[in-house]
Amino acid sequence: MAARRIDFGVFMSPMHPPGEDLTLLYQRDLELAELLDRLNYDEYWVGEHHSMGWNTIGAPELLIAAAAQRTSRITLVARV
Repeated sequence: MAARRIDFGVFMSPMHPPGEDLTLLYQRDLELAELLDRLNYDEYWVGEHHSMGWNTIGAPELLIAAAAQRTSRITLVARV
């Protein structure tokens, strides 16, 4: 029986500190997606949060759309 490869993924709960530049924070999130893609991770999950100051991604599908432009193999998932 052949050995099966273990799948790897990351769930990112968008914990962005209040008062930080959201443009830079989202850029870092996208850079993480690119890095995970290069490292052959299988999945990148993005949480949807909009009710607290720390959790600032109210529309994860938009972040995922931007990540899809920058990645080639990783599966991108919104977790709501």
